[in-house]
Amino acid sequence: MGKAKREAKHPIHLKMSDKTQPSSSIARSSDRPSITTRVIVKLLVFSALLFAAPLLTYFYSIDTIFSGNTTYAAGAAALVANLVVIGYILAAMIEDMSPDKDKEKKKD
Repeated sequence: MGKAKREAKHPIHLKMSDKTQPSSSIARSSDRPSITTRVIVKLLVFSALLFAAPLLTYFYSIDTIFSGNTTYAAGAAALVANLVVIGYILAAMIEDMSPDKDKEKKKD
């Protein structure tokens, strides 16, 4: 008796027919939330601020405001970093509220 060759049944080797339709669970492009350029610019601006503002605050305040006291300068830098984060959160909340008003106007 000869050994019968088996075909590979691995998913990589399976071929899909041309009639195969994508699953309905896959989100269509119209169902996805759109990311506008304004959102990307806002994220980049706040990211740059979160990097630069605390550093600039630290090095500016260490000599001019706190006369070499690094602890107070670091505290000021931490305060500025928190203010940038709070600003980003508020900007995101304001932006999130504005589309709801536009949708209500379109429904009327």
